[in-house]
Order: sequence, then structure tokens, then C-alpha cells
Amino acid sequence: MALYFVDMVLCGVVYLILVYFMFLLMRKRGSNGNGGSDDGDGGFKLPNRPKIDLPPGVVWPGSPVTKLEETEEILF
Repeated sequence: MALYFVDMVLCGVVYLILVYFMFLLMRKRGSNGNGGSDDGDGGFKLPNRPKIDLPPGVVWPGSPVTKLEETEEILF
């Protein structure tokens, strides 16, 4: 029974040391001075919308609508 108790105490001490180092490393990693603008996904920063040449009269949702002049066709 005494060996079991010693084994449990040593496992608890090792567990506490590992948890301490884990929190220490996570705190250093989180404060790398980027001002909090990094979301942590590790990808490239892309613009919100792709730059596509849209045909006349087609606009992105939420963009200001410009009214196009409509021309009348004369049929002969």
C-alpha cells in the first residue's frame, strides 16, 4: 500500500509540473506583440471580396447602387 501511495504522489507532482509548463508556454505564445489582430488560423490574409470585373448593372450586395442611364432602342 505504501508503494502505491508513493507512486500516486509522484504522478501528481509530475502532472502539476507538466500543467505549469503548459500554461507558461501558452502565455508566451499568446503575447507575441501582434496587437491581437491575428485570429490564429495561420492562413493568408485575403480581401473580403474577390476583385471580379462585373458586367454593367450588376453590383455587389451592400455596395452603393449607381443608376445607369437607360437608352431606348429604335426599331425600324
